[in-house]
Amino acid sequence: MQTDVTQEMLSKLPKWAQHHIHELEHQREAAIQFMDKTLDSETPSSFYIDKFLSIGESVGPTKRRRYIQGHKMTIEHLGVTLHILLRAQGIDLAWSRESAHQSYHSLGVALVPTATQQASIIPVRDDFPEKD
Repeated sequence: MQTDVTQEMLSKLPKWAQHHIHELEHQREAAIQFMDKTLDSETPSSFYIDKFLSIGESVGPTKRRRYIQGHKMTIEHLGVTLHILLRAQGIDLAWSRESAHQSYHSLGVALVPTATQQASIIPVRDDFPEKD
C-alpha cells in the first residue's frame, strides 16, 4: 500500500535527504518535458507505436505516441515475419515463417480470424495434425 508523501513527512527527513528528493523530482520533471518535446517534434506518419508509461503525471499510465517514418515495416515475433507495405491503393500484408534469427522453411503460418475485422497470424507447429 502506497502512502502519499506529505510536506510534513518530508520536513522530518534530514536536509541531505530533502535535497536529494528535490533533485530527483526536478530531474523527473525535466525528463518528462524532454520526452514530450521530442515526441511533439516528430512528424506524424502512418506508422506509430503507442506506449503507456507510468511516469507519475496522473493516476495510472500516460499514453505517448512515437511516430516511425517510412512506408514499409517488418515485424518478427514467435518465428513469424510480417511485412507491411503502404501503397497508394491500400495496405499490403505478407507473412512467412522465416526470420532473421532462424529459418523455418518447412513450417507454415496460419491466419486465424479472432473477431470482426481482427485476426491472428500464428506459426503452424510441425506436429500439427494433417487433414485426410
